[in-house]
Amino acid sequence: MYHPLVYHLDLCTLSYHLYAQTLVWPFDPYYEMVAHKGSSRRITFMNFVRPTLPTFQPHLDPINFDYTLIDPHQIAVNRVSKNTWHIFEPQPEIINDLDNVYIQGANQNIVRTLTPNQGNQSIDLYVFLGETGNTESNATGNLSMMGIVLHRKLQNAPDTIHIVFRGSRSGKSERSIYERMGRGGNPDWVTDLQFDELRPEADICSCDGARVSIGFAYSIRNTWPYLASILNLIHANTGAKQKIYITGHSLAGALATHFISGIRLGTLLQNHQNLQSWGWEDAKLITYGAPPAGNVSFAHAINSSIFSRRIYLDKDPITFTHKIKPSNSLEHAGVDIKLLHDLDQHGFFNHKLSSIRWSLLKGLKKWGLLNNLQNQIPGVINGNPQQGYHSFWHERSKYDDVRQLIQTFTPAQINMYRHYPVVNLVNYKNHFARTMGDNRAYFISKKTQNLNQRTVDINAIAIPQAGNNWIINFNGVPAWIRSNDTMDVLKNLEDWYNLF
Repeated sequence: MYHPLVYHLDLCTLSYHLYAQTLVWPFDPYYEMVAHKGSSRRITFMNFVRPTLPTFQPHLDPINFDYTLIDPHQIAVNRVSKNTWHIFEPQPEIINDLDNVYIQGANQNIVRTLTPNQGNQSIDLYVFLGETGNTESNATGNLSMMGIVLHRKLQNAPDTIHIVFRGSRSGKSERSIYERMGRGGNPDWVTDLQFDELRPEADICSCDGARVSIGFAYSIRNTWPYLASILNLIHANTGAKQKIYITGHSLAGALATHFISGIRLGTLLQNHQNLQSWGWEDAKLITYGAPPAGNVSFAHAINSSIFSRRIYLDKDPITFTHKIKPSNSLEHAGVDIKLLHDLDQHGFFNHKLSSIRWSLLKGLKKWGLLNNLQNQIPGVINGNPQQGYHSFWHERSKYDDVRQLIQTFTPAQINMYRHYPVVNLVNYKNHFARTMGDNRAYFISKKTQNLNQRTVDINAIAIPQAGNNWIINFNGVPAWIRSNDTMDVLKNLEDWYNLF
């Protein structure tokens, strides 16, 4: 493990990476590409999807997942909005040491996958599920990949456990804020936006006067059974662990805080006798860009009982504390490590992990902590941070730039991208065809005959049934569906969206 503050930030990136791989429709996971101003096209599309995902709650966006797609050795590509693509690349300093990958299913069953260990250490990686979107009136949220557990097995030192929660993933954040009034929409944001509703929750913290953000508490309460099954499996295989780190970025930082509080100051361990023998008293909490997760009494309880470091970039809006009333004020927990960025940016730029990572490396350099390190930190050469380093998480605004970046990876790293399951694309196209045949998809009503014809035309689009390289054949489709009235074969999904 290289410098722990950087290492755990990179583990946070890995949690986002593996989550992105579970998205069945990575080209439009949050239905932003089907949204059309002045219409209910996005809602109509989701209503067609809902019956195919019966376990998802009707008040929440039905995000489609497939956990069997997880492979840390592969890249991940997903499009979160029209002009924002995220590309995650494998982290060799971590994944090269993997022995096994254990992926948890919705019924808590575990599937084990062997990986070729090319490193000098021995690590097992466990993927656990959890819920977000829980509210007082809707106690059940939507299930998704909620984090990872790394079990580092060392020859001459105690085994180390790293529990990493995943942060929020969504399309347009302003849409989620608007939908909050109805307690619906993106499940992660439904959890996020209850941060200022504070209540005493004894399972999270039973200390006098402690009040916690109920959204985070609901999520941890419904995630804990899945995480506990992973930890119990590790205990059954190799016994109790004494060296434990807990970490997370953004929403995940708040979840990490509630989790270790529930272990140390609450009642989460009450029915888990095996896990009571673990070294929770010496566990270390490290958060990045996390929102406040409770009131002053809760923060004081954390600070007096738990080793906690809170890393954040100045002017990050997510880390602001908003006073509700004097007796119930939000307060951050943990020892502050405040970072400054060279560009003196404002807003969500300061919330990005890549921005935090660059500023953290610069800070460690300034404090003389990057020299003579036994293990090389990715993005640091001879003790000097590299300006262009991107924290394994790239962002692009145009599809052509995405394709150009993907071409820089090795064939082994993009194998899954090149062999995207065709059936997933066919299902998406079918939902899209039904949506475009519904009058609610348009600002101005269309005749039933025209709507039926549009459905037929979209269904006529040819999608290859064998090996897939993201090619869709529009040759011969009617003019309304063609771009610039051309009869050429369009070669990628970007062209498809430009048509509608």
